[in-house]
Amino acid sequence: GATPIVLSLIPRNRRGEDGKVFRSGTNDYGQWAREAAQTEAVAFIDLNAIVADQYDAMGKEKVDPLFGGDWTHTNPEGAELNARSVIAGLKALGNHPLASYLGANANDIAASIAGNTSANTAATTPSAATAATTPTTAK
Repeated sequence: GATPIVLSLIPRNRRGEDGKVFRSGTNDYGQWAREAAQTEAVAFIDLNAIVADQYDAMGKEKVDPLFGGDWTHTNPEGAELNARSVIAGLKALGNHPLASYLGANANDIAASIAGNTSANTAATTPSAATAATTPTTAK
């Protein structure tokens, strides 16, 4: 059988007045993805928070070149960062069946998830998903 894992969408390259990348809000695909995972008691990776935190840490000058002419689609280098963020999110799930297949790639991102309070809820296992009563969103 399959083991479903729900991921939120990758953020666009759009920033607020504070210079931070816009995160998923309380009435959009990010929240709906989290709620679907909670409802079905499956793992959830808040890829939106993980990648947005990476973009913020890198800064606008390094992030802008990762996009191929618009603020939605990344070039190959941006896609690699996003893929490494998925790996980091999988690692953050803890003792997940995929863990034995993941190497050292993305350990830097995984470490930043562990040490970042806004991303501490970035990956939840089914038991944590069913225990949560309200979705949390990185601000």
